[in-house]
Formats: sequence, structure tokens, C-alpha cells
Amino acid sequence: MKPHKQHRAFLSGLSILLSFSMYSSTVYAAESKPLTDLNGDGVIDVFDLVLAKREIVDELKPLTLDITGGECTAGDTINVDITLKNNPGLRSMTYIINYPPEWNPIYSEDCWMEYTLPEALGEEMMTVSNITAANSILVYSSRPLDFEGDGKILGLTFKISENSRAGEYGLTFRNVNFVDKERNTISSKLIERSTIKVNLPEYEPEETKLSGIDVSHWQGEIDWRAVKESGVEFAMLRMGFGRFTKQVDPCFVKNYDGARAAGIPVGVYWYSYALTPADAVKEAKTCLQVLGGRQLEYPIAFDIEERSQIKLPPEKFTAIVATFCATIEAAGYYAMVYGSATPLNDNLTEAAKKRYDVWVANYNVPEPIYRGVYGMWQYSAEGTVNGINGPVDCNFAFRDYPGIMKNYHLNGY
Repeated sequence: MKPHKQHRAFLSGLSILLSFSMYSSTVYAAESKPLTDLNGDGVIDVFDLVLAKREIVDELKPLTLDITGGECTAGDTINVDITLKNNPGLRSMTYIINYPPEWNPIYSEDCWMEYTLPEALGEEMMTVSNITAANSILVYSSRPLDFEGDGKILGLTFKISENSRAGEYGLTFRNVNFVDKERNTISSKLIERSTIKVNLPEYEPEETKLSGIDVSHWQGEIDWRAVKESGVEFAMLRMGFGRFTKQVDPCFVKNYDGARAAGIPVGVYWYSYALTPADAVKEAKTCLQVLGGRQLEYPIAFDIEERSQIKLPPEKFTAIVATFCATIEAAGYYAMVYGSATPLNDNLTEAAKKRYDVWVANYNVPEPIYRGVYGMWQYSAEGTVNGINGPVDCNFAFRDYPGIMKNYHLNGY
């Protein structure tokens, strides 16, 4: 009877393990003392072999070129140290450090790099060249590095642009070449790579109350210059609805161009029919496709108010909201949720109320009954504004959205 395929796999794996153990034990015996029970489990096996091999590596103390990481804020400087560890005394050394293109003065005028050498390694021993065209720093020694053990061999100071995006940036070595006193090339030693985390500066928008409108094709032809002169300070434009690009609002492009030309900051909203997170992803992707990379001073609002959506349990309702907003945020845009006060109270979970900015609709009240923090309030559907024929929705914004977008590099900024 042939062994079951699972048994065959087990026997094959056991054979490989035994072969590796016998081979490794032979290698270990050739270069060290007899194998002992190093992990204290009462058995001398391959696990003890791993620990023994690790001891050998530790005792060898490999030559290491180490680069420090760190954290800073956009607009600040950060110091980076290059350290040589376990130096046996090198005749020469050459290496290149690659830094992010975003830190290159070619691409950003407010970036720069400086270097310093320890007193023991003056200009006559080390040469440092900043090759900005390749985002690289070339370092090589002109004389033998006689010190032994550990030592700092180079200090770098980077000025990070104020316009730098938040995130982790890599600093890497390449073309590393060590030559010992006997002119032998040392090519198999550990080379470290590191990252610098860049944070955006804290931005605290001033308390504000701006007057705005939201419009769609139902408002027809709009005289945006007259709208601007009437005192409107921002506009939310309907982009479309559903999950197909053909469902774009027929006046979106005209309204976007007209409002921007008149100097009115704009945001957009997308009317949803999604009943599942999968539907919400499709709608968000369609929304982004219709937006086409256009710059916005105000958020992208997810308009969720269909009766079929409001009937969903809070967990499902919130999952739809979270999925749409996450897709929008992943594309670098600021997402918010639009809806009437009562459905948002009943259907958004408490965690979602804290997580997402809200544009709440609540008419004929001194203030919204929404039980949460909101950034915008649609307080009327019957406003009148010069330049628009017929009634129009009126809003207040309580956050400096243009400042948020510019300071956090969102919505195309």
C-alpha cells in the first residue's frame, strides 16, 4: 500500500530535516566544539544547532556599516549618523548613500544636506560628494582607517521640506566596498538600511463660521460671479450618483470651473445607493474617476440618505460609510459623511461618529440635533442667492477646510 499523500509529505520533510541536521552538524563540528543542549529542553537537536551557529556568528563580530533612523517634522532638520562597527582596521572604504528624491534641492528649493566628519577623520581622510542628480552621497576614504572597534565615520544633516508628505522615507547603502590591510575585499558583511519618519506639523484651525451653498444640475445655469458677490464663501457641488461614470451630474464640470474661476472654494458630494461595502467601493472608485484629480478646498462628502440604507442595522450602515471613506482617503482626499441628523444619530456607531467628519442636514432649528461633532451644517433648503434661479441649499462650515487641505497636503494640495 502506498503511503497517503500527507504521509508522503511528512516523510519527505522529515528526510530533508534529518539530512540538514547531519550536514549542519558536520559543518558545526568542523569549526567549533561538540554540540550540547543549549536550549535546555533535554534533547540535543537541530534547535541547539541553530543556537550554536548563532554563537559562532556573534563571536565573529561582523564588520557592520550602520545608519541611524529617526523621526522629524516637515520643515525641520534631522541628524543621521553613519557608524562603522567591529572595524579590524581598513585600508580603504567606498560606499554610496541613496536618499529620497523629495529631499533633493533639485526638486525642492527648501531642502539641503550638510555633512560633518569626526575630528579623527578629517577632510584629508574622507571625501564626501553630494551627487544631487542621482539623489546620492558618495563617500570614500583617502587614507587607511586605522581605528579599531566601533566609531562614527560620518554625520549627515537633512533639511526636510515644509511641503514634504508624511510617511517613512528610506536611506539605503549601495556599492559598498571594504578593503582590509592585506588588500583583501570584504564583501559579505552586514549592511544596515534605515528609515526616517516624517510627520506633518500640528495644525490647529481657527474657529470659523463660513456661509456656503450646495448645488446640482437642479439649479440650472449659475452666474458664479454674482454668487461670489452675494457673499457665498464656499460651494459643495454634486458630482454624481451610484457606481457608473455615466451617472455624473451634467453640470458638475461647468459648476466646478465656474466656481473656481469666480474664486469660490469648492468641495463635492456623491449620492449613494450602496447597500454593501462592495457597492461602496465601486461608488468611491467611480467618484474618484469622475473627479479626475481635480483640486478641492473642501471635502468629498458621502451622501447616504436612501430609505433602504437607513433601514440597515448600524453595523452594516457604518461599514458602508467606512468603506467609501477609506477608499477616498487612500487616494489622498478628505472624506466626510452627509445625512440628516436623526438617521446619522441612529445608524452611525459611536466609533464612527468620532472617526468621520460629518455634514449634517437639519432645518428650522437653532442648531442640529445630531449627537456628535460636525464640521458642516445644512440649515436650509430654501435659500435665495443672487446668480441662482430658484431655491438653493444653504450651509455653514465650522472648520477652516482650505487650511486643513493645504497644511496636510490633501485634495490635490
